[in-house]
Amino acid sequence: MTRRTRLKALAAAILLGCTAITASTTGPANARPAAAAPSPHKLYSGIFKQARYGELLTTVASCPQGEFATGGGSFNYDYDDPAAFTVGSYGGSNFWVTQAHNLLGPDRSISVISYVVCSPAPHTVLMEPEGGGVDVPPGEVRSHIARCPSGQVPTGGGPRTSSGRMLINDSIPFTDGWAATAKNVDAQPGRLWVNVTCSTVPHAVHFGPDAEIAPGTSGSSTVICPRGQFLTGGGVQTSDDFAYVRDTLPSADAEQNVRLWTTRAVNVGSTPQTVTAWGICTTP
Repeated sequence: MTRRTRLKALAAAILLGCTAITASTTGPANARPAAAAPSPHKLYSGIFKQARYGELLTTVASCPQGEFATGGGSFNYDYDDPAAFTVGSYGGSNFWVTQAHNLLGPDRSISVISYVVCSPAPHTVLMEPEGGGVDVPPGEVRSHIARCPSGQVPTGGGPRTSSGRMLINDSIPFTDGWAATAKNVDAQPGRLWVNVTCSTVPHAVHFGPDAEIAPGTSGSSTVICPRGQFLTGGGVQTSDDFAYVRDTLPSADAEQNVRLWTTRAVNVGSTPQTVTAWGICTTP
């Protein structure tokens, strides 16, 4: 069974077998959509930071006092040149951290900004200790899972890695936790950790389209929460070990409600690949 098949099976388990995280549903054909209540979730950004060639860059976005992080991501301004990668994206109690690696080439830089989705409700954050995680040998691919406390579900999450050459293939929620897959393209051993942010409130997982990525290019997929639901965080899935995450970005709709999740990935292989956005949504 391929990694893509395993993840599709996991997605089916989420949709069919879970209780707290649910699939989207539709009402009768003649039902009118209810007016959307204002979202209690707000989106905040950090500051732009630049990374020179070969540099591992860390950026942070923070919630205002009294608010708590539910999820987050970043955007890499790399002039559409597919050689800048997210190698870490994870949260704390009131902040979100993103790590990016610039492989554009000498005399080329990238600008990165982090985003965090914040809520007035406290959340549980599980940060794996340095002694946790999983070893990733040179040239190998490994997956790792972090689980929420009993009775809680993920609102956001993501990987931490030991170096800028631990490239992320997938970072996805499941019934009671978070899973990430990374490939070590370095000559030295690496390590993969997973952090997860959790809540006792029910959430729903929604999927964007499987967007095709031609060899040597990047592609994007966007998912939007149904009207009346609001984004807390999201994940990204690629189809192959040669497709790497470029960035993941929460954003607001025209009414300034945080409902969209966009993911971009780079295909460094010789055959077409796909990238799929996974959005986590909840009601106010």
